Amino acid sequence: MDASLQHNQANGDFDAIMASGIKAHSSGDLENATRSYCVVLDANPEHVYANLLIGILLFDKRKYQKASLHFSKAIKFNPNLAEAFNYRAVAYKELNRVDEAISDYSRAIDLNPSLYEAHFNLGVLRAQQQYFGQAIKAFKAALLLKPEDQDTLYNIAKTLSNMKQYSLAIPEYTKVLSLNPRHELALINRANAYAQLNDYSNALNGYRLVISFNPKIPEVLHLMNALSGVTTEKPPPGYVENLFDNYAATFERTLVDELDYQIPSVVAAMMRQGHIVNNTISVLDLGCGTGLMGEAISDLSALVVGVDLSKEMLKQAKESKSYQKLFHCDIQQYLSTQSLDFDYFIANDVFIYVGDLVDVFSLVKKRNKRVGKLIFTVELNDTDGFVLEPTGRYSHSRRYLQAIFDRLEMQELHFENVKLRKEFDSSIFGGLFVVKTQK
Repeated sequence: MDASLQHNQANGDFDAIMASGIKAHSSGDLENATRSYCVVLDANPEHVYANLLIGILLFDKRKYQKASLHFSKAIKFNPNLAEAFNYRAVAYKELNRVDEAISDYSRAIDLNPSLYEAHFNLGVLRAQQQYFGQAIKAFKAALLLKPEDQDTLYNIAKTLSNMKQYSLAIPEYTKVLSLNPRHELALINRANAYAQLNDYSNALNGYRLVISFNPKIPEVLHLMNALSGVTTEKPPPGYVENLFDNYAATFERTLVDELDYQIPSVVAAMMRQGHIVNNTISVLDLGCGTGLMGEAISDLSALVVGVDLSKEMLKQAKESKSYQKLFHCDIQQYLSTQSLDFDYFIANDVFIYVGDLVDVFSLVKKRNKRVGKLIFTVELNDTDGFVLEPTGRYSHSRRYLQAIFDRLEMQELHFENVKLRKEFDSSIFGGLFVVKTQK
């Protein structure tokens, strides 16, 4: 302890100690700042600003739980301190205590409507919860405080895109780009918005502009191919993983509630019609996502193994407790390197992200230790092969698939046209196949 701190402590001059701590804090001398705040709190545990400031120090060290406790003490002793509510909200957000964070941001705004960060962060949380109208309201309140803030403008645009209001989102992205012409996410998402409106010319121009700045973005390369009519055998490395990592938080709710995705239930019902005895079969769920298929057949299966490229999706699949094992890897990597001994291979809405299916089918056929069945869905086309569609998804023709079955001596047991999901106000139909690995 330095001499001045000892002197002030001996004289009970805690205002001087606080002032010294604040000076050390502002100059980056965090050790002496912490020491000063602790001396004050030892003498007076109810000191509001010592609790607030040591909470900020702890937050900066990512000790969010301890930080939140000090912010709570500051609030207890001064319930009208907006900054304490704001900081505690940020700590709660990091602790994934979202409802408490929202409550604290709202209280901070009530106490001090000029807190830009509280408005902005409230908007971020509301957008994550898919309360998009409330998110827009919060972002617009933040924008009144910082009218040319790029982050706020971008989040307004992205929220409008999430609401599928693409024609409203495009001018908001353009505002961001007027401030920063190389704002990568604004460029990409404005191009995506044009594509959703079937304005492929402006979408392509947008993607080309992105590539001129950064030629290695998998999403942009893939979508440029899709809109240019170039069919690749598979997407660029990283495309599918990035797509679903970013989509994971809202994937299941969107798929089931908005897109009316019923394929796992349809497949499970079809399997039950085959008079499978409960808890007897082994299943490899290729592209398992958040685990909807595993949940649908949990009563039928003695073993369900899931494989997916997205770590974020696998976290949710793990929470479903429907899988005995989960693997984070490409499905071809798994099929090539792991021991295969399964009754069923299931690939729902997976091959729309693969393209050429010869290698996948060949690995299932040649490496599985028993005669198994492959159940899968595809979007269909009328060509002789597979096509990369403007949506960025692949479609496959029945002729192409039949040629693979014949070449590998696999037997088609079942085919039906099914509704795969909804897209905007229309239903997307495709094919549901059951194929035996041996004729």
